[in-house]
Amino acid sequence: MISAAAAAAVMATVVAVSSSAQTPPVPPIPPIPNPPTVHIPGEKVVKFKLVFEGTSHADRIDDVGGQAGGCDVQLHADIQEDVTFGRGKGVTMEFVRFKQGKHFRYGFQRSGRNLDSSFNVVAKVHRTASGAGDLTQHPNSVSCQPSHFDAGQDPDCGKTITSNDAWGLKVQNDHFSPRPGKPLGGGFAGPDSCGTPPSASPFSSVISDLFYQWPVPSQLPFEPIPLRKMFNTRFHAFAVHFKALDREQRGHSGVPPLLETTDDHGSAEATIRFIRQ
Repeated sequence: MISAAAAAAVMATVVAVSSSAQTPPVPPIPPIPNPPTVHIPGEKVVKFKLVFEGTSHADRIDDVGGQAGGCDVQLHADIQEDVTFGRGKGVTMEFVRFKQGKHFRYGFQRSGRNLDSSFNVVAKVHRTASGAGDLTQHPNSVSCQPSHFDAGQDPDCGKTITSNDAWGLKVQNDHFSPRPGKPLGGGFAGPDSCGTPPSASPFSSVISDLFYQWPVPSQLPFEPIPLRKMFNTRFHAFAVHFKALDREQRGHSGVPPLLETTDDHGSAEATIRFIRQ
């Protein structure tokens, strides 16, 4: 006769063996192999170290005038932004040419990154601002709370602000252009807040949102890809220059008796140097 404790131990062993028999250990999942590199017929690839450098300028004249409630409103602000930006030769870029039907297609990509031409750009942003905004009592009107702000009072004014931003090379047929990674156009917050009214001010912070401000400066044009140099090993290094000079964007807002006008200007110049690998 077996004791109750011994019987329990035997039963546990039987259950464990039975469970082990029903659920054999699962073998480890083998690693997923890397997909093979696919080459398009007629494809040709050359590699370069890329150096990118440039400057941009943006400025805005903002004028507000009229009446709001019991206040006479007057504002005149002049905001200037100068930027130097660049990228050293720490990035290897591949230029790809392949044939599609009867036509050649072209593209740039980071070495080892399929269809990704992005690279980090370091910018030094410097702003100044002048002018002021005032609210004063309108004669024979309801009470007005007077207010004043100097456009150049923000702590960023006169400082150099560093900004890191993604750029890439955009291709259009056999032309290309360096472009910031963010959507192009005005209204994006910049790293430098010079010209912004203080938080308690009745004036809007959009005064300092320059249309051509960093990180979306005046759009650089498309330039021809130097195809002859790309595939000729005699050219160890060569450069392409881009210029966008004195673009303008005017704006009008508000309804009488309070109106605002803005006049934005933007320029940019950049050079891309290719160093063959």
